[in-house]
Amino acid sequence: MYPGKPPSQAVALAKRALLWLSFGGPESADEIWPFLERVTANRGVPRERLEIVHRQYLEVGGASPINGQNRLLIHQIGTELAALGVTLPIYFGNRNWHPLLRETVAQMAADGIEDALAVATSAFGSFSGCLQYQHDLAEAQIPFHYTKLPPFAGHPEFQRALVETVLGALDGVDPLHTAFIATAHSIPVSMANFSPYERQLAVARTRLEAEISRVLGTGISIQQSFQSRSGSPAESWLEPDISAAITALGEKRPEVTTVVVIPIGFITDHQEVRYDLDVLARNAATAAGLEFVRTPTPGTSPLLPKLIADLTAAWYRGQNPAAQLPLEPPTCFPGCCRPHSA
Repeated sequence: MYPGKPPSQAVALAKRALLWLSFGGPESADEIWPFLERVTANRGVPRERLEIVHRQYLEVGGASPINGQNRLLIHQIGTELAALGVTLPIYFGNRNWHPLLRETVAQMAADGIEDALAVATSAFGSFSGCLQYQHDLAEAQIPFHYTKLPPFAGHPEFQRALVETVLGALDGVDPLHTAFIATAHSIPVSMANFSPYERQLAVARTRLEAEISRVLGTGISIQQSFQSRSGSPAESWLEPDISAAITALGEKRPEVTTVVVIPIGFITDHQEVRYDLDVLARNAATAAGLEFVRTPTPGTSPLLPKLIADLTAAWYRGQNPAAQLPLEPPTCFPGCCRPHSA
């Protein structure tokens, strides 16, 4: 299912590396247009739509935080690996912006890398979060052995990272008058039908509910919502939209005075997290008369780089990294994560 195979003895002794995969994003205002054009190439996106997105980037600072947050995670993972006695170079390659995966792979080959563990910045299984990264790796024509880590949302340490980031944002929040909403990137329903995405989100959300309720000493429920849908309006996407869900909460005042938004489906902040949550969702809360709290993405917890380092160290020592992941929720199934049902 995942690219790669158990390494031979020769590969086990080879020069090895961790390959960190992500989406990419512009790091200055000058890079926004080239980035948008690259992401939407051959997709028929009207220029008017790109102009709207360009203005949105400028509205929140003119750059994306994703590359910077990934570099910090890479540094932290390296530190955790060193603490485990593993010396391993870490390379960074993006799907859509510099450093581009193909260029990174060329550098790895030039450096003599013969075996790599590829880790994508997506904890949940879907086409864009998993299978598309497998396609990226195949298209990069990697000349050395590699193994891709499956989605890891079910790992207890990822769950602990979620709990830590949520609890750290709840100072002064009265849970008895608070609504909790988890949000993840919306995908077409036809795509969701062929992936473990919704089930993995439901398991993560249920576990998060239980742990937060235990710590707070009162039961809470977390509603699932989605954000950042795109594409044809005629196509059904996962709902409800996060802003619509917040607007509906306005009808529950004064019993509900605060909404806590949890970006459960994202490892790091990026443009869609910042704009759709910190601007649109916040504005919806204000219009509904609600206080707004947005928890950090789980990549800000030190538990996430530790988890990746532990999985990498297991791979480095000859273990199958997929075997380190729990069976529930399932990481994959035959034919999963197809782009659509057609």
